[in-house]
Amino acid sequence: MNNKFKEKFEKKLLEILKKYDNKKYGIIIKSLESEFFLKVGNMEAYPAASLIKLPILYELFNNSKYNLDEKIEITLKDKVGGFGIIQYLHNNVKLSLRDLAILMIILSDNTATNILIDICGMDNINFTLKKLGLKDTKLRRKMMDLKSKNMGLDNYTSPYDMVKLLEVLNKNEEIISIMKKQLCNNKISHFIEKKIDFAHKTGDLPQIEHDVGIFDIEDKKIIVVVMTKNFENRDEIELNNKVGEFIYNFIKEWNEW
Repeated sequence: MNNKFKEKFEKKLLEILKKYDNKKYGIIIKSLESEFFLKVGNMEAYPAASLIKLPILYELFNNSKYNLDEKIEITLKDKVGGFGIIQYLHNNVKLSLRDLAILMIILSDNTATNILIDICGMDNINFTLKKLGLKDTKLRRKMMDLKSKNMGLDNYTSPYDMVKLLEVLNKNEEIISIMKKQLCNNKISHFIEKKIDFAHKTGDLPQIEHDVGIFDIEDKKIIVVVMTKNFENRDEIELNNKVGEFIYNFIKEWNEW
């Protein structure tokens, strides 16, 4: 790795981030093909928002006991609000585990997520997180469970944990294929050419805007993690936009990765 490249990259990135000096964010950029690794900001645990859906995806696809073609009947009591389309489908519709996983990722469907939590088991998912060494990532409640949230139970993860998880997910072609179909593209990939592959997952809540994924640009695979909290959502989205655009332009100009 050319140290001058990393120094120039970091300097330019910090210039872009200067506007957010007093804000809380954590950014990690890591090449999967070289030693390039850069972290900026706060690496503590953040409320996970919909990033918590990635560990659920891993648990489902990594365990051979699940038949991904098995169909699940979805009843009225299964449905929750927020993101997703299943809540609007007729009652007793049947969807495969694979279809539920796809909806959980590309549309961040909360109903699909809760059904998969029930199927996989919250304890099993958390046990897998421990085995993977994801110390800051914890699944403590279902989606739209405001009662638990108000009692102080929330889902958490950190920039470091997301990098580790993305490295694991990258080994599964079907998972990456699903993540590339992500329909929420208003953050890191917002100003990037649509032909560029970005396998990613977003997460957002009031004053939280996350985006984590793997760029595949000109035969280079680069993990990008952006997590924010405690400032205005529009500014958090803008930070994501600027980081993504900067990384994309820099990759095109340099061959040092």
